[in-house]
Amino acid sequence: MSLEQWSKYAWLDEERASDDLMAGCLGVAIGTDETSVRQQLGVDEGSRRDATVHEAWQMSESDFGNELVQVASLGQAVVTFEPNGWHGVESHLATALSRSGRYVAYFWNVNAVMQFLFAEAGVVQRTFDPLLYDSNGERERALSQEVGLPFPSSDDGALTPGRASLALIERLTGVEITQAWLLDQPHSTYRVDPEPRSAPD
Repeated sequence: MSLEQWSKYAWLDEERASDDLMAGCLGVAIGTDETSVRQQLGVDEGSRRDATVHEAWQMSESDFGNELVQVASLGQAVVTFEPNGWHGVESHLATALSRSGRYVAYFWNVNAVMQFLFAEAGVVQRTFDPLLYDSNGERERALSQEVGLPFPSSDDGALTPGRASLALIERLTGVEITQAWLLDQPHSTYRVDPEPRSAPD
């Protein structure tokens, strides 16, 4: 993926380009369907409503978050987005969602806490902090699909973890997430129980 190709994801790194993207968790599951994804997430089926991401934020009843998830098909994939949530990077959920294929997720919040996770065939293959990519030998453990992506480096100081993460999601799943699809189109939105799972460290 060339510079021009991954720059299409620059919108996720733009400073407060949209308050609707101040915190969230984006997941892509391959080899499963919406029903199975909703079951693994434990959604309240009776709470379903079609909503944009902005409208989903308005549905929140908690400053703490982690209570809403959008679930939608995109090509052969099922995409989830949690406004101000992080269920998608919990390892037990990742293993469940990847049992019949692959699952990839990227989480970020207003405190610059981030996590990228990749699972395949029920096993977590890779997890790292996209913002601290030069730390703890992450480059040495990188997947081949990570090579050449613009994860932050001490060499250039550019903070582009969002576009790098979306580019890696595309490399691992073949799925391109556009800003218009994510933000402008209404998707099925559900309430989930925020309590059984804990926030990422």
